[in-house]
Amino acid sequence: MVSIVTDEFAVAVGPPAQLEFVDHSWQTTAIRAGEFFTVTPILKLLDAGGNYVDYDNSSAVGVTIKDNSYGAVISSTPYNAMANYREYISIRRNQSLLVQAKEGIVKFNALKIDKQGLNYTLLFT
Repeated sequence: MVSIVTDEFAVAVGPPAQLEFVDHSWQTTAIRAGEFFTVTPILKLLDAGGNYVDYDNSSAVGVTIKDNSYGAVISSTPYNAMANYREYISIRRNQSLLVQAKEGIVKFNALKIDKQGLNYTLLFT
C-alpha cells in the first residue's frame, strides 16, 4: 500500500481572540514628544485558548491613545511599497491607527505622539 504524510498544520481553537505583547521593553523606553518610538510595539494574535495564530494575515489591530487629556495625536509613517514612499498618517481622538497582521504578528512601526504629557496609555484592539 502506498502512503503519504502531510506537512505540519495548526488546529486553532478559533479566530484571534486575544492580543499579547511580544516584548514589553517599548513601555520602559523613554519617548519624547514628536519623535518616533525608539522601540516598536509588537503584538501577536492568540486564539481563545491562548495559542499563537501564526497563519493569520488578514486581522487588523488598532492603536489609539486611551486617556488623551492632552489632546495629543498619535501618528505613523508606514511604508507604501506600491508608491515607494512614506505616507504620514495622523490619528486624532477616538480614532485608531490600524495595522494588518502578518503571520499572526502586528508591528506598529514609526509611532510618535506629538504632545508632552504624563500617564499616557495606549489601547490596542
